[in-house]
Amino acid sequence: MNGFKDVENRSWRTKHRGTLLIHASSSTLWVSAEYSDRIRREYGVTLPQEFELGGIVGVVEVVECVKRHSSKWKFPNSWGWVLENPWRLPFRPCKGFVGLFKPQL
Repeated sequence: MNGFKDVENRSWRTKHRGTLLIHASSSTLWVSAEYSDRIRREYGVTLPQEFELGGIVGVVEVVECVKRHSSKWKFPNSWGWVLENPWRLPFRPCKGFVGLFKPQL
């Protein structure tokens, strides 16, 4: 939600275009000093010390879904959801689900 990523990698393709709420998982799997160090080294981005977890954190526009993209964030062999116009929203707790879902706020 800080405007760094312009591609979100997924194993599946989406036909969705337009506004999408961004949900932060409640998992702490990716919240570690080692992960933050790797992101800083590989992408030149310093992650915050604390994360809001388990809720809606922002909005972004999905403009394309591609297999190839020049973004440094695009992983090989994944679908890249091309993102534009991210903006942060006030945190709102919300249970997450796998895939696209309508939040139960």
